Amino acid sequence: MRVATAIALGAAVVRAKLLADQEDQEIECLVATIIETQTSANGGQLPELPCVYKSTHFNDATKQWISLKCEKNYDNMIKIQAEHYSQPSIVPITSEELSVKVLKRRSGYVKGLGLRPSFSVKTTSASTNSDYVRHLEMEIQEQKDKIQSQKGEITSQKHEIQARKKRN
Repeated sequence: MRVATAIALGAAVVRAKLLADQEDQEIECLVATIIETQTSANGGQLPELPCVYKSTHFNDATKQWISLKCEKNYDNMIKIQAEHYSQPSIVPITSEELSVKVLKRRSGYVKGLGLRPSFSVKTTSASTNSDYVRHLEMEIQEQKDKIQSQKGEITSQKHEIQARKKRN
């Protein structure tokens, strides 16, 4: 009897996990659809996190938030964005940074945006942002240099192929 109970319990746990995973996938698809719709309605620009958050946590029919916590999170997002934009010469806060500040970090996941590739979220201090921008600019320059080098190699190889064709 105990074995049968353990097997039934194990099967129930597996089924619950499968249903939870399926629900997560459906939610991710719905959020992706919402973002795509808002992007096309916004002239191809990605919507800001507060817009996506409100569209997924506010019921337009009842004109109510799904919970008080959701309303507080949204208000906090708007407040942090306003404070951030009021500071001159600051790199705009990203959706990921805003999500981490308001909704807190969760490994491999940006709350409000779903699963994301692994990366380290940078803080929004002026010195860190400018260092980060310089780092990105250096990476861009390195990539441009590599592309230029590869173009030279391609051109050289084209000439070599043409020379071989002429010999044959």
